[in-house]
Amino acid sequence: MNFVFLLALIAFGVIFVLSFSRGYASLRYLYYFWIFCFCIGPRSIVFMDIKIFFLEGITWLLFFLLMFRFNFYFNAKKFLSKYTIVLFCAVIYGVVIALLNNARGSKIFFEIQPFLALIPTFYIVYVGFKYLKITMRSVITVLALGAFFLTMIGVPFYFFPSLNTLLPSSLTQGDSVLVANHEVNVELGSRVFKRGGGGFWGLLLVAGYLALILFPIFTKAVFRREHRLFLFCVSGLIVINIFVCGQRSVWSGLLLGIMFYSYCLGAKSVFKAAVILFLVSLVLPQEFYLRFSSLSNTSNWAKRDVRYLEAIGIIRKNPLLGAGWTAGGWTHNAILQIGANLGLIGLSIFLLWCWSIFKRGLKFYSKTKNVMVLALLSGGLAFMGPLNGESVICWSFLMIPFWFFSAVLYNYSIGNVVEEF
Repeated sequence: MNFVFLLALIAFGVIFVLSFSRGYASLRYLYYFWIFCFCIGPRSIVFMDIKIFFLEGITWLLFFLLMFRFNFYFNAKKFLSKYTIVLFCAVIYGVVIALLNNARGSKIFFEIQPFLALIPTFYIVYVGFKYLKITMRSVITVLALGAFFLTMIGVPFYFFPSLNTLLPSSLTQGDSVLVANHEVNVELGSRVFKRGGGGFWGLLLVAGYLALILFPIFTKAVFRREHRLFLFCVSGLIVINIFVCGQRSVWSGLLLGIMFYSYCLGAKSVFKAAVILFLVSLVLPQEFYLRFSSLSNTSNWAKRDVRYLEAIGIIRKNPLLGAGWTAGGWTHNAILQIGANLGLIGLSIFLLWCWSIFKRGLKFYSKTKNVMVLALLSGGLAFMGPLNGESVICWSFLMIPFWFFSAVLYNYSIGNVVEEF
């Protein structure tokens, strides 16, 4: 993984140097490189006992570079959505409470990292569409290239794990330098269900990111002619990857996104979606359904019930202001986790922020019928599955793409994205 990190860092350094040339062309390349880095995933380095993710680092570097090039432009009323500053204040308040409760600083920083990246992401998106002339068509193409990179490694290595031996191997571990073969065998009665398999990330939660970007890629394949075959192939690989990763929360979120997407497009789309889902249900292996029926046995909950009760107990003791960051631990549910850490007030602010973004986007779609806005909304809804089933809110490499989608929706609603799709 350090090998990949080094290559990406060198590429960023080259583009960073070129970005100081005249004009904005090199900045656009750097912007698209940043989006491509969404697929880099959990690669990180440890600095002063703090884990710094690669995507997080490049987000901050790009943020400061754009501020420098645009004379430290920082008008919050334009580039930040409603309630963002209030949400950020709630995050800082949670830090104060955590420090008063003697929580470790490195653990606090780990939990707030995704929220710290929210403001830079919104700034980058605003400047990109406002001044760099970034287009959604190019953004989706870059996302599709990244998804192809992920799925073409994840899918074949799941079905043919022996491929791992063909790649350069690490001297310290059995896995390849590029691909990690992390598999989890789940026993469901007399059956064994293999989850995960080989993948560039080496984490099952890659399915959550792929569910987020599936709808924009699929929408471009349906409504645009360029690269149509490639985009359809990537969409298919994404769906396969989502299924083999075995994440029930992602499956549920994907179903919610499909229902919303088809409903908004009209009765014909609802019928087509119903037929496709029915046909898919006929070919899905029995293990898929056993994954859901196994929920009746609490031993298959990975101690989620215990973590839920602990978080609820913290909320009852500190209902309004919470117990500070790290208090709730990893609950596998973002709502309970934020509620335990920031209290009902902080949780309400976060939910209000999410609702304001979604409402703006939905209102914009109802007026313009812009299918890309619908795709972004559907992807965001699909992401609610892993957000509340796995609490991916702890991870910057998953939340930055979500912040990006939210920022693009906001920029559509304020008229900053003028491209017709």
